[in-house]
Amino acid sequence: MTSIKSSRARGVYNIGSGRAVSVNELAKTIMELMGRLDLKPIYKPPRPGDVRHSVANISRAFTELRFNPRIYLLEGLRGLILGGVASGMM
Repeated sequence: MTSIKSSRARGVYNIGSGRAVSVNELAKTIMELMGRLDLKPIYKPPRPGDVRHSVANISRAFTELRFNPRIYLLEGLRGLILGGVASGMM
């Protein structure tokens, strides 16, 4: 967040991990963390306009803002879900 105040910050930046995560991988991780491996995804046909693959290109943020992700999606979810379970919120 410090980079937002930087004089180098101009325009819009993609902020992400730069790593692809499939919906299947995401769902599996959430089910594992929640202890719900009994659940099965329901697949439906793609809709017009659905994006099949997308990965944030963070090269501009890296170059101009020195942005380098420290927590990736699956790690962040793990901390969020396990923290929620431990606190009784989930």
